[in-house]
Amino acid sequence: MDSQSKKHMETIASANKEMLDYFNKTFLSNLETIQDLKTQAFEIDIKIDELKKTRDLYAFKSTSRKSVFTPTISDDFDNERSKIIDAQVADLENAKEAVSSKILSLEASLTSLKKRLAVLNQAEESIKALSLEEQKREE
Repeated sequence: MDSQSKKHMETIASANKEMLDYFNKTFLSNLETIQDLKTQAFEIDIKIDELKKTRDLYAFKSTSRKSVFTPTISDDFDNERSKIIDAQVADLENAKEAVSSKILSLEASLTSLKKRLAVLNQAEESIKALSLEEQKREE
């Protein structure tokens, strides 16, 4: 191989290595982001569960403890608390839906990156094979 061909091969190898590093870094970054979003979704699920249990406590009505001497308690206050909790649950469910759609989008991106990485790794192996063949010819 003449010097110009070697120079071209080195340029191709360098460019391929640079792209491989970039896509590996992007893949890992997206993977970390997905993990963070899944943690966030899990925390939202816990908050939703806690709010639903709290709402159920307020909604629980029992007449077993009431007696003639117990003053009448207005249910308006409990209904208002229940409405507030329902609104909070709805907000959290919307937030969870947004997080889930981000996760799906990033997972689709990861699939695309995997394909690119596979092609770049094959190119890297081909470049190394060509370089080895050329070294054997020169010896």
